Amino acid sequence: MMNTINIDQNYSYFEKNRSQLLKKYEDEFLVIVNKSVVGNFKSEEKAINYAMENFKLGNFLIKQCLPKKEEQTQVFHSRVIF
Repeated sequence: MMNTINIDQNYSYFEKNRSQLLKKYEDEFLVIVNKSVVGNFKSEEKAINYAMENFKLGNFLIKQCLPKKEEQTQVFHSRVIF
């Protein structure tokens, strides 16, 4: 079984590395898995499609690479009960 990193850890990775990521990916949508950028896209739709096709739900983070002052946060919750 693959060891997966949760979304909070992927977000922490993004925050910790934001300045370096901005130099390479500013304004792009990043797909982050296991504390690593695995894809970068010009549109959110393309990032979502890539992530959904390649990774299990809950194992990836999609984040637009913006300076902190320009950032907007959206949180989505699932109503799935196990």
